[in-house]
Amino acid sequence: MPTIGDTPQLDSVLATIVGQEVVHAHISRHWGVAKSLVIAYDWGMITCPNCQQTHDQVKDGFTSTGRQRMPCRACGQRYTPRAKPLGYPQDLRTQALKMYVDGLTFRRIARLLGVHHQTVMNWVNAAAAQIPEAPPVPAQVETVELDELYTFVKTKKKKSTS
Repeated sequence: MPTIGDTPQLDSVLATIVGQEVVHAHISRHWGVAKSLVIAYDWGMITCPNCQQTHDQVKDGFTSTGRQRMPCRACGQRYTPRAKPLGYPQDLRTQALKMYVDGLTFRRIARLLGVHHQTVMNWVNAAAAQIPEAPPVPAQVETVELDELYTFVKTKKKKSTS
């Protein structure tokens, strides 16, 4: 099984393909036929978040969003070096809340912002959960105003018409 030091032709081909300093190369063979080639090379400043190693970092496909996946050969941890931030930006959420306060429906807000209507509902519910149940009460009250209010409990009192 040839490695990087055994075959000078392999060394020059890998250095040309990768364009980086090749640290280790391994050819997997099945019945004498090369099936896969694993190349480990130094990515420079990319470090493993688990063991903080900068060497022995290899490419290992892509995530569903198209970001590069890499396993660390030292500790075996799989990670994404430049992960895409999750969720929507805070200014988009704030804009959706302002639209809701202005009277737009969930589906209209979702269409305008390009998100799902349930996402807008979740944002509104989360914002409503942060609002306190009762308004804050001042420590000292100087003036109190009351308006007249006519109410009844259970039933109105009926006057007899006879």
